[in-house]
Amino acid sequence: MKSRLKLFGLVAVPALLAAAVPTAYAAGTAQPHSTRAAITGDVLKGLNQNATHTGNVAAGKRISVAISLAPRDDKALDTFVAKVSNPRSSSYGHYLTKHQFAARFGRTDAEIKQLKDYLRAQGLTVGTVHSGNLLVDASGTAAQLEKAFGTKLSTWKDAASGRSFYANDTAPTLPTAIASLVSDVSGLNNRAQLHHQAPSTVTPHNGPGGGYTPAQLKGGYNVSGTYTGSGQKIALLEFDGFQQSNITNTTPTTAWARPPRPCRRWTAAPARSATARSRWSWTSRSCTRSPPRRT
Repeated sequence: MKSRLKLFGLVAVPALLAAAVPTAYAAGTAQPHSTRAAITGDVLKGLNQNATHTGNVAAGKRISVAISLAPRDDKALDTFVAKVSNPRSSSYGHYLTKHQFAARFGRTDAEIKQLKDYLRAQGLTVGTVHSGNLLVDASGTAAQLEKAFGTKLSTWKDAASGRSFYANDTAPTLPTAIASLVSDVSGLNNRAQLHHQAPSTVTPHNGPGGGYTPAQLKGGYNVSGTYTGSGQKIALLEFDGFQQSNITNTTPTTAWARPPRPCRRWTAAPARSATARSRWSWTSRSCTRSPPRRT
């Protein structure tokens, strides 16, 4: 009889402990600091130096977050990515399906369930568990998020832009067993990070000479001497930035014959409609050259 009681005790105690875990989550009791771990890198850098604290986020404000999970065996993942991207590797181009990726590098279903159970116990709504088992969406009120992630959400005003935003004052924390799975919690701040792209300094150089002579074009395209261009006329239609000197100066280089009236000018302006506020016009010039006879 005593042996049966001892056996019952060995079975009953673990069962009671297991039942107590979700109860503790559901009660929302504060976790001892020693049982929680911080998620590093999830606090805005220079927050106190670059912004002014203006208050607290309203407790009932709805906020959505995305929880990123660390891949299983990230070194193996790095190796796989390197091989599948290397044309010299036998694994080149042999990509994984989303299910294969999840099975190989994603968190297990049990680990995902552990995270979801914790979030729900804090009153959060769990959204999509993305393919790959490395990203979980959740949402809740500011008060629920503060409790779930052990931080404080405050309102701030950016010193440079004057824009208002909210952000977590301290790094989010989670129970140690869950924190070991998490690499990032995004959505605890909505500050717009603006970056200026510094213009690169360019050393000025001389531009190209511009254009080719008929002889150069003829040689470049291996045109035989039987094509002389005799009797043909070339028209250049110029709309903007026209300079007569640009046309005139081509004659010495190309040996084109200048016609008696090299340029003609047209100006068009459509009739003004009843609703038009202004009229527009355009000017074009047509300049002709008679190419020389070349053999």
